Amino acid sequence: MTHTLMHVKDSTAEYYVGKYQFRTPIDYKKSDIGIIPADWEVDSLRAVIRDLKAGVSVKSICGDIDSLANESPAVLKTSCVQAGRFFPLEAKLIASKDLGRATTTPYADSILISRMNTISLVGESGYIVQDYPALYVPDRLWMTYIKSDVRLCVRWLSYVLSSDAYRIYLKSIATGTSGSMKNIAKKGFLDLRVAFPSYSEQCAISEALADVDGLLEALDRLIAKKRAIKKAAMQQLLTGETRLPGFDDDWYEIVLGDLGHWRGGLTPSMSKADYWLNGNLPWLTSSDIRQGYIGSVSGKITQVALSQTTVPVMPAGSIIVVIRSGILRRFFPVAKIEQPKAINQDLRALAPGPSHDPEYLKQALTYAQDELLQKCMKAGTTVESIDSHWFKKFSLKLPGLPEQRKISQLLSDMESEIAGLEKRRDKTQELKKGMMQQLLTGRTRLIKSDAPVAL
Repeated sequence: MTHTLMHVKDSTAEYYVGKYQFRTPIDYKKSDIGIIPADWEVDSLRAVIRDLKAGVSVKSICGDIDSLANESPAVLKTSCVQAGRFFPLEAKLIASKDLGRATTTPYADSILISRMNTISLVGESGYIVQDYPALYVPDRLWMTYIKSDVRLCVRWLSYVLSSDAYRIYLKSIATGTSGSMKNIAKKGFLDLRVAFPSYSEQCAISEALADVDGLLEALDRLIAKKRAIKKAAMQQLLTGETRLPGFDDDWYEIVLGDLGHWRGGLTPSMSKADYWLNGNLPWLTSSDIRQGYIGSVSGKITQVALSQTTVPVMPAGSIIVVIRSGILRRFFPVAKIEQPKAINQDLRALAPGPSHDPEYLKQALTYAQDELLQKCMKAGTTVESIDSHWFKKFSLKLPGLPEQRKISQLLSDMESEIAGLEKRRDKTQELKKGMMQQLLTGRTRLIKSDAPVAL
């Protein structure tokens, strides 16, 4: 973050952050896109964009890239752009027979736009900071080419396109007969109307928001580092390669079916309102289970549903796993519940006995997910699912209960640290969103400040 001073001024207070002064605008004018500052001008994107160029569809090799160091040619995935940011590792290596077909590469100070995607993701964009000569644009993304005779801060425009208002608009002009995939026409995109401040103000806004992006990127790197440390610790501690001081008892092998009774759930009839209306007991589905924790739970059932159906309610400390969901293509969601919850038929739940630590089992199943999916996935099903027979025969190696508890505490502490960093990142993202709402609409202005820097 910059150590120069920024002055934030409104009707009741003044604040200094960086080297620019914020002020609440006094002079506005009406425009065809709403009320804007009097010194801003409205024009279409075609006034500043010379061309939008899509890449080509190429065959790729299975598996994602984990580094750009070897500069092997790779094609970007549509997930490489999100919320105005570009993620270059979201790419797959190009199959050798298609290397000659890929031509368009991301270049510095440009914007990459998702022209075809699901309705929730179509129109996503990301700002490109540097050249990426080994990465190639697919047919579902556009590279922007800015006119050479206009003064435009491209990063400022990237922030505009990723703002809530323009994301909503871009979704609204996306068309397509498919219920899942939508696309944006080039004409519709270039006709988009934008309120342009002066070039110097564009740069000032961009600089202020880029400082926040820098913090977000630093937090992302720190979170990735902490996750890598936890993964290494899991490999050492959950396999017995490294033993904690004071423990030297032999480990034992146990199949999942012998850990206790795994219970399946069900869905109470959706047509019976008294099963759902004003329900107060959380009812979990596969979409509620995240890796290691429970996400927000949308479904809640009533005591009537409990009394008239066999839907199981699992006690606090139970282990919940997903056995049927498309997410099983990528990972095996496992979570531990802290309060009693009901489950549906796509889940299995275990209330561990007194000789098994629930947190340890959660960590062990998470660590074993790749092997478990390889050995237990059903073949030939429309939706990915776990074969119950092979699941119960899958084995884990466990230490005694005291060592289980010690290991799980260490890993849980690491998890808590990561969760704290993720919460800080989410709050920073919300701060950025608020700044964008103020700065990109002219509600708050940036002007140079001559005030001395106070550190």
